[in-house]
Amino acid sequence: MSGLRARLLSKPLVLIEVLVASLAVNLLALGTAVYSIQVLNRYVSHGVDATLTALTAGVVLAVLFEFAFRMVRQHLALTLTDGPDTRADAMVFDLITRTRVEGLNRAPAHLLRDLARGPETQRQGLSANVLTALLDVPFSLLSVGALFLLNPRVGAAATLFLGLALAAGLASQALMRGPGEAGRVASGRRDGILQSALRNADSVRAFNMTVPLSQAWNTHAGAAHAGRRTGMLWQGRAEAVVRLLTALMAVTVTATGAVQVVDGTLSVGALIGCNILSARAMAPLARLVQLTDGLLRARQSRAALDSFARLPREAMEGAQLKGMSGALELRDLAFLHPGATTPLFERLSLEIPPGSVVGVVGANGAGKTTLARVLMGLIEPARGAVLVDGVDLRQIDPTWWRAQIGYMPQDPRLVGRTLAETIGGGVPGMTSETLSDLVTRADLSSYMNGLRQGPLTPLEGDGAALPLGIQRRLALARALARTGRIVILDEPTEGMDAGGAAAVYREMNRLHKAGATIVVFSHDPAMLRGAGLLIDLNVKPRPRVGALSGDDGSQRTVAGGPLPPVSKPSATPTSRVS
Repeated sequence: MSGLRARLLSKPLVLIEVLVASLAVNLLALGTAVYSIQVLNRYVSHGVDATLTALTAGVVLAVLFEFAFRMVRQHLALTLTDGPDTRADAMVFDLITRTRVEGLNRAPAHLLRDLARGPETQRQGLSANVLTALLDVPFSLLSVGALFLLNPRVGAAATLFLGLALAAGLASQALMRGPGEAGRVASGRRDGILQSALRNADSVRAFNMTVPLSQAWNTHAGAAHAGRRTGMLWQGRAEAVVRLLTALMAVTVTATGAVQVVDGTLSVGALIGCNILSARAMAPLARLVQLTDGLLRARQSRAALDSFARLPREAMEGAQLKGMSGALELRDLAFLHPGATTPLFERLSLEIPPGSVVGVVGANGAGKTTLARVLMGLIEPARGAVLVDGVDLRQIDPTWWRAQIGYMPQDPRLVGRTLAETIGGGVPGMTSETLSDLVTRADLSSYMNGLRQGPLTPLEGDGAALPLGIQRRLALARALARTGRIVILDEPTEGMDAGGAAAVYREMNRLHKAGATIVVFSHDPAMLRGAGLLIDLNVKPRPRVGALSGDDGSQRTVAGGPLPPVSKPSATPTSRVS
């Protein structure tokens, strides 16, 4: 099990200390058996009080030392688990934020749930207590060895039952694996239905979706319960088998030892000691069976993390363009959704000079949002490339690239602990003055002024309860906070009232005058009026691309203000790559 192995090998020197402490614990644990044998054989037979005193003092010291070594071992085991637990927490968030979006979109619900719960599941299933219990299993051989020294026949009988108990524990793990996996998948789907019902409470009630959702919930909840029930049934059977074997072993050891006592080859004290030692040897195996469920969950959790780690990840580094002009080029671009038979678009080629305004039109589902995400580098095209000042976007540092873009997606998807963090949380050095300016430009002032905490108001539920127009204004302010040389606006006026739409038009004009390259995806004819280039995604499979303005000096407008004509520069801009 890789999770267990990772913990044990995370600090080799500490592991050696834990093993030494475990050896000491298990050796000292033999003291009570030796004490019982010696008291019966020496004190009871001869009645010398000094002998009883010495034996009792010795066993008390052994018990105290055993306790001390257990405390030391517990502390050392915690040291072994602390590092992997911390790394697991960091690993999960890194996987979520660094895995490519298309990988996240294709991941099944149960895998996402296991990813989120993974660190806690492993923390419980592979805790310090569990590690020490597992390490005690091989040391049960010490008790077996002592049994063989006392009497080989008794030792052989005990070994038989210990082997059967170990087999029962391993079999229970194997038998629980299938039902556990089925229950895990069903539980993930059940949780997905619950999350959907919580996120869409109004829709569930307004469109009477309670019954179909309830039916789906009951189906998956029943499958999850069945898987869990089957797993618990097998574990319960394994525990019952181990208890049965423990009782049978005690009977066998007693009967075998009694024969030896009658034959005069074994003393009564040694017989009692054999019973103590056999019970002590069985205890770690019984504990192993009890831990089966937690170990299996930890194993499944680790498998989920490993599966997620194999998904394609975003690059951690890349080129950063110095003096980026904002020139873009779409070169033979194509995109195909997984499972689709035809591409959403293909052979899309267009040179976009710096400072241009590009309009993208298309019906719902034509691919506008998909193309916007391709330009952002959130998803990769099936073929072709996006070039930024002549450099392939796939070679550019994605974190740096997105810091250069003012991006307003169609679905705002607000993120942050407060409204202020939603707007400028990802921008270094955001000042209160800059935040106030962004609030004004996005037509948010009246809304913010009506809040007791203003921009510091907590963002509850990722802003889902906020009016759509406010969500989109926040998205506009967030886009303006990150404006570099390129602006990508996906249906920026959708859900906006007149004031919000006017703010969008005003900021588009301001950005264009500042020389930014603007790509706007919209159904709004007024929004497209100032575009110099147009991409029509309604034409399939190869979109129609055309110029809407030339070098004639005519005035173009973006709904609410004039724009200078878009003209192709006389020379291709150049950039340096660091």
